[in-house]
Parts: sequence; structure tokens; C-alpha cells
Amino acid sequence: IIQKHWRGYDTWYSYQIIFLSAVIIQSGVRRMLHKNWNASVRIQVAYRGYVVRQTLVYKHFAATEIQRAWRGLTVFRKTISIRSFLFTQNAAAMRIQCVWRGGRGRVQFRHEMNRTREEEATKSFALVLASTKIV
Repeated sequence: IIQKHWRGYDTWYSYQIIFLSAVIIQSGVRRMLHKNWNASVRIQVAYRGYVVRQTLVYKHFAATEIQRAWRGLTVFRKTISIRSFLFTQNAAAMRIQCVWRGGRGRVQFRHEMNRTREEEATKSFALVLASTKIV
């Protein structure tokens, strides 16, 4: 009976030593894995942060290009509308100038014609007077 209890105790004690050794080994392995996992997580975090920052830089550049193109287009459209407005204004001004200058030219022409007629009438009247005095 003593031998039976001793064998039971010895087996239990051996089991406890092996169990505690396994627990200690597992603990050490888990600690190492945790450290390695921590390092891998840090590497992943750093890489993902880098990728996100690069993506943001690209998106910022793309947004800037879109804004530049849009602003250029709006300025181009405004320039075209201003040019067309100025063209119509210029055409209207030229038409007004043509009408004014033509009217002014006709008035001057009429004055010249009237002056010429008056001079001719004066000359012919003078001839008539001169011819009547001689007789």
C-alpha cells in the first residue's frame, strides 16, 4: 500500500514538474511570439500609414489638377464671353461711327453744293447785271 501511494505521488509529482516546465516554456514562447507579433504589427502600422500618406498625396495632387483645369476652363469661358461682348460693342461702335461720319459727310457735301450754287448764282447774277449795264 505504501508503494502504491509512493508511485501515485511520484507520478503526480513528475506530472507537475513536466506540466510546470511546459507552462514555463509556453510562457516564454508566447512572450517571444508576442514580441515578434508586436514588431510585425508595428511594421504593418508603419507600412499602412505610409501607403495612406502616399494615397493622400496623390489625391491632393489629383484634386489640385482638377481645380486647376476647372479654373482655367471658367476663365477661358469668361474670356470668350468678354471677347464676344467686346466684339459686338466694337461692331456697334463702328456702325455708329459709320452712320455719323456718313451723315456728317452728306451735310458737308450739301453745304459745299449750296455754296457752289450760290457762287454760280452770284456769278450769273453779276453777269446779268454786267450785261444790262452795258446796253
